[in-house]
Amino acid sequence: SIMQKLEEKQGDFSEEFINKVKGECLFIRGFYLFQLGKEFKNAPLRLTASQSPSTFPLAKSSQAEIWAQAEQDLITAASLLPVTNEVIGKPTKGAAYALLAEAALHGAAYIESGQSEYYEIARQASEDLFALNVYSLDTDYKNMFNDFDHSQNSKEIILAQWKSSDNTIFQNTWMQDLVPNNDNNKNKEGSLPLLVEELAGWPKSFPSVDLVNQYLVVDEDGKAKEWDETSYYQNFLAKGGYVSNALYKNRDNRFYASIAQDSSNYFKNTITMRKKGNLNWASKAAEIWGTPISGYVYRKGVYEAVRLLNSEPTSYHYVLLRLGRSYLNYAEVMLRQNKVNAAIEYINKTRTVHGGLPELPSGLSAEEAWKEYKRERRIELLHENDRYWSLLRWGKADGLEIVKELNTHQNACMEIAEDGKSFEIIDLPSNISDNNHAFTSRRYLFPVPQSERDVNSSLDQNPEW
Repeated sequence: SIMQKLEEKQGDFSEEFINKVKGECLFIRGFYLFQLGKEFKNAPLRLTASQSPSTFPLAKSSQAEIWAQAEQDLITAASLLPVTNEVIGKPTKGAAYALLAEAALHGAAYIESGQSEYYEIARQASEDLFALNVYSLDTDYKNMFNDFDHSQNSKEIILAQWKSSDNTIFQNTWMQDLVPNNDNNKNKEGSLPLLVEELAGWPKSFPSVDLVNQYLVVDEDGKAKEWDETSYYQNFLAKGGYVSNALYKNRDNRFYASIAQDSSNYFKNTITMRKKGNLNWASKAAEIWGTPISGYVYRKGVYEAVRLLNSEPTSYHYVLLRLGRSYLNYAEVMLRQNKVNAAIEYINKTRTVHGGLPELPSGLSAEEAWKEYKRERRIELLHENDRYWSLLRWGKADGLEIVKELNTHQNACMEIAEDGKSFEIIDLPSNISDNNHAFTSRRYLFPVPQSERDVNSSLDQNPEW
């Protein structure tokens, strides 16, 4: 292994260099063990390199042992890594603290009799991160994810993966899976307005109506409300008007940064998902595929500044750890430790700076605070590989057999009339079965591959698989 080689060659390198490389290795191993602990009840725990597969350790380690090693690796990594790294994208002391805090949150949920211990680890790691005083919330939430140059200078990003246009094309980025597929040649006659730029993605998902409903609206009285409880919507019901003013006015700022709705700008286009619109689900002459069947399109994570085609070179970045995420991890620790007002303080940091919403008041009940926390985490960390794992963590920590959010049917489409003055929520026009998911408790862990059990007979299959 690299660490073993460093031990053998210690005299050839400075102590600073050796510590940094060791820290990077332990960070990577801690990250890997964190993933392993989330997915399997037991697994082989290899800590040293082996020259031959026949000498691999085949004994199994428990989930608690895997998590304990991940914790120790990340604690040691934090002690060795520098506060800043001259090479962008490499782990730092802050990255180790941030990852340790999140790993400990999961450990508290998955390790029997380990809740209080792991919540305390998560609390300490979070406070150690904040004490570094090198990160701050980025006031430009959109470009933290949608602009390559901006991201490299963001004071909020703790760790990200940056890819260069020298070796990256549009097809090999996540954007390929988010951008619709449509152009004027494919559309039915009368699908207006005409697109200025072809949209040539290969979309795999679109925002659900349920997700969009989570973005609050700042009403005329300055209070944050559900979209159907605002004066804008009540006036629409009483007097009519445009749907855009009733539903999409003064939404949480992260809505506009993350989702494109009817009559919004997307690349150089004005896109319309309303009936006879250029991206309406029925706009294509020959098929539905490639059109936003929910009535919404993802914007977060998509570079809109230049036209993107599958073979075109493009730089790209994906945010892995950032201060806003760490603030919410800390808020969750506070909630689990029954420090509700402290949790509200940290929920409000992203809610106000990124969302532009008024602060939640202190004095909320624990139940009310949890509801707002879960909403905040869902929209703040959209498309940051968090939602599924958080739902599992909460369900496991609370001993739930069914995670209701993973056991519902997202079968709604926002259909706006051609004149933009009325709407109805209809069933999805296609792919209904793809949006029906039944959750059972076995989903808390992954199945152990049979190929692994063939090699190591001591491995148990995860429960219910």
